[in-house]
Amino acid sequence: MSFLQPGILLGLPLLALPIIIHLVNRQRHRTVNWAAMRFLLDARRMSTGMARIRQWLILLMRMLIIAGIVMAISRPLAGLWMGGLAGSGNKETYILLDRSASMEQQNLQSGQSKRATALTKLSNSLETAGTSDRILFIDGILSRPIEVSSASALKDLQDGGPTSTTADIPKMLESALDNIEANQTGSADIWICTDLRANDWDIGSGRWDSIRARASRLPGLRIFLLAYPAPPEEDYIINIQNVKRNVYRSRAEVLVDFDIRRAANRQLNAKEVQLEFSINGNRSSQLFKMESELLSLKGHTLPIDTTQETGWGRISVPADSNPRNNDAYFVYAASPVRKTVIVSENEQLAEIIRITASSPMDRSLQYEVQHLKPSEDALIDWKSSATLIWHAPIPDGVNAKQLKNYVESGGSVIFLPPEQSRGKKLFGIQWTDWITASSTPTQVGTWRTDSGLLRNTQNGNPLPLGKTQIYQHCELNGSGTPLAQFESGKPLLLEAYVEGGRAWFLSTLPQATHSSLSRDGISFYVLLHRAIELGASALGDARNLDAGPDSLGNAAEWMALSIEDGSTLSTHSLHAGAFVEKDENKMVALNRPQEEDEPKVIGDEDLAMILEGIEYKRIDDAAGSLKPLTAEIWKTFLLAASLALLAEALLCLPGRKTDKSKALST
Repeated sequence: MSFLQPGILLGLPLLALPIIIHLVNRQRHRTVNWAAMRFLLDARRMSTGMARIRQWLILLMRMLIIAGIVMAISRPLAGLWMGGLAGSGNKETYILLDRSASMEQQNLQSGQSKRATALTKLSNSLETAGTSDRILFIDGILSRPIEVSSASALKDLQDGGPTSTTADIPKMLESALDNIEANQTGSADIWICTDLRANDWDIGSGRWDSIRARASRLPGLRIFLLAYPAPPEEDYIINIQNVKRNVYRSRAEVLVDFDIRRAANRQLNAKEVQLEFSINGNRSSQLFKMESELLSLKGHTLPIDTTQETGWGRISVPADSNPRNNDAYFVYAASPVRKTVIVSENEQLAEIIRITASSPMDRSLQYEVQHLKPSEDALIDWKSSATLIWHAPIPDGVNAKQLKNYVESGGSVIFLPPEQSRGKKLFGIQWTDWITASSTPTQVGTWRTDSGLLRNTQNGNPLPLGKTQIYQHCELNGSGTPLAQFESGKPLLLEAYVEGGRAWFLSTLPQATHSSLSRDGISFYVLLHRAIELGASALGDARNLDAGPDSLGNAAEWMALSIEDGSTLSTHSLHAGAFVEKDENKMVALNRPQEEDEPKVIGDEDLAMILEGIEYKRIDDAAGSLKPLTAEIWKTFLLAASLALLAEALLCLPGRKTDKSKALST
C-alpha cells in the first residue's frame, strides 16, 4: 500500500490519545474506604469482568476512529501493484509501449486491444498518483523519448496508435537509459507495456549485457512490466509466401503461395473459412476447409488482364480477435533476374557457391552468377545484384560505403571469413581469430527455427543443421542476432543490425577443409537461396517488404492503393497496404513481419536472466480488463471510522439499572 499524502501518517501516534485521557481520568478521583459500601461492592464484583471488557472495547473503538480518519486523510492507494509511483519521489516516468501487430489482440466483448488497455490503465494510474514531474513516452518505432503533457494525454497519444510492425524492447530500454543518464535523473520509473513475445525481446542479443550493466549503476531506477501474455481464444493468421505473374498466349494470371494458421488456447475442430481475394480492386471469395491448425496453399490462381504488367492484391480472413493479422497484401510485376555476385580469390570456393546459387528453387525464374576477384570490385553492378557473397577482407573507405548503401537500399550480403581474419569492422562486426577443431569436429548447438535464413521449412520440418560438422571457423567480435550457435554459445551465423536490407556473417566456409556444409548440401542451399530471394525482393518494379519506419523512405512520394485503418500520410510505412510510387510505375506491398505471428513468449526464467541485478516487478493483465492498476481507498477507511464511531456509541449506552433492594439483601 502507498499513500498520496504520506506526511499525514505522522498523526498516527494520536491513537494513544484515548488511552492517555483514560489514565488521566482515573487519577482525578481519590479512593476513600467506607465500611457501609462493603455490601454494594460485593454485589458489583460479579459484573466487574463484563464491565472491563466493555470499557476496553470502547477504548479500542475510539482508537480505530482516530486511525481511520488519519488513514483516510493520507489518501491510501491499492491495486494490482504495490509500492508504486506514489510517495517514491521519482522525477521521471518512462512509458515504453510495444506497438507491434500482436499487441492488437482484442477482448471480443469490449473491443479493446492489449495496447489500448495498457495506455488507459497507465494514464488513469499516473493521473491518480500525480507525483511524477515528467512523463516521457517511447515506442518501438522512433525509440526516442517524447514528453507527454499530462497523464490523461496518454490515452489519445498520436504516436501510441496501432501499427503492423514489430517491436525492439532492447532498443527502447537503451533509449530510456540514454535519457536518464544524460539528464542525471536522481530516480526514475520505467513501465514496459508488452505481450512478452520472444521476437520483440530478442533475449539472445548481446545488448542485454550492456543494458544490465548500465541499469545497475542507477540506484533509483525501477522497472515495471505491464504484461499481456495471454494467447487469443481463436485467431486466424494469414501470410503470403510468394507471388508470381505468368503470361500465356491468351491469358495471364498471378500465382500466390500463402498460409493460414489458426491459433487458439483450446482444442480446435475442422472448420470452413471464407477467404476474400482482391486483385486490382476486383473482389471474389472462396471457402476453404481447415483440417488442422495450418492450411498451406501453393500456386493459388488469380486471373488478371493480359495487359496488366503490374498490379496489387489482398487476401483477407474473417474478422477475429486481432484485425492486424487478417489481411495480407501483395504486388506483382515481371520477376527480376536472381543475380548473385561472388567476391573471392578462392576459385574452388567460388565454384561451390556458383553451383549452389545457380541451381534454381523455381525453374520459372532466371538465375545468374558472377565471380569477381576483390581487385575487380569496381565491376559490381549494385543496382541489378540480388545477393553479394563477400569472401575477402572487410573493406574500408569508398568500398565500405558502397556496401552500406547497397544493404540499406534492400540488398543482401553474406560475409565469409577471409584468410587474413583480423581487420576492419563493418555493421559493428569484425573477424578475429581462426579456430581449428582438435580431435572431433565442432557441432552446431542451437539455431533459430522461427525466423531468419535457418527457419523451418514450410511443412514445419527443421533444417538438418545439427548434423553439420565444423573443422575450422573464424570467431566474430560485435553485436548482432545469432541465427546459429556452436555448443560453446559462439555464433556460427550472425545477422547484423541493419536498416533496409540484410547482412549476415557466416563464421566458416562451405568447403570440405572447413565444414560439411557443401557435402550435406541442404542447409547451405536453403540458406543461400533465402538470402537471394530477400535481395531479389528489392529489385524490379514490385517489392514485398515488412512494415517499418523506413520501408517507404519519403512517404510523400507514394500513394496508397489500399491500406489498413488508422493510417495517415506520415504513418503509411507503419501499416500493411499496397502503394504505388507517384512519379514511377513502381509498387510496394507492406505486411507485418512474419516474426509477429510467432506465439512464443519469454518465460519467467528468461526474464529473470536478462533483467538480473535490476529491480523489476511484473504485473500480468488482460485485454479489456476493467480492474485498475491502482485506486484510492480512503473511502474504505472513512467507512471503517464511521462504523467504529457507531459501535462506540452503542457501547456507551447506559445498561439496566440494578435493583438496589435486591443488591442490599444480597
